[in-house]
Amino acid sequence: ANMEPGLIKRIVEEVHKQGLKAWSHLAVFPSMASDSIDAGMDGVSHSPMFYFQSMENPPQTYLDSKKIKVDSSVLETQSEMYKKLFSRMVEKNIILDATVFVYYYSAEKPTCEEKEKGKWEIMKQNYEFAIKATAAAYMSGVKISAGTDYMVESGDAFPNIHKEIELLVLQCGLTPIDAIRAATYNNAQVMGINAKTGSIEKGKMADLVILTADPLIKIENTRSIQMVIKEGRIFQR
Repeated sequence: ANMEPGLIKRIVEEVHKQGLKAWSHLAVFPSMASDSIDAGMDGVSHSPMFYFQSMENPPQTYLDSKKIKVDSSVLETQSEMYKKLFSRMVEKNIILDATVFVYYYSAEKPTCEEKEKGKWEIMKQNYEFAIKATAAAYMSGVKISAGTDYMVESGDAFPNIHKEIELLVLQCGLTPIDAIRAATYNNAQVMGINAKTGSIEKGKMADLVILTADPLIKIENTRSIQMVIKEGRIFQR
């Protein structure tokens, strides 16, 4: 969670020399988003962490960052700075793991303790920033990957990835096909396994869902699962 910019760059260089992928939080304090991008990460997580790039005195640790109220207006007031960041991500093919769901979940289901301690306001602002920053990055051509940063609740009928895809479309402005790509090919690419999975192609593993309704018409239809085929094995819903 905390790492100096110079060390990030050295680690990423060594990781790539070993033929591996490098993935980090967008901001690894006191390092900012620009440091992760300049280091050449393959993937970066958590859209609200773009905010700290705009601060004159940004937090020096991850724990300090959790106490800060983010302000979505900086995406407009400092739009040129953010456009440059997004442009460098596109140039370096760095994929943004937006994790909109975890901020949605925190804003929608706060605990009583979180409300009493004033953390809920921070959570709601993080959710708003996540939506706007993800939308701005996407409009600038940044590839988005669909991660939730939160596992399923006991008894849930579906994994949270379906809600993440839905939020990417209904809140962040991705087209349905791009949101589906975010959860399939882009995720496989950022993990370095897109040669064998992530898209429907001859020679790749049969990792598929068979749906009864078209998600390109209504994104919630990703939940209309009739069966799952995992590595060629069929599992009926």
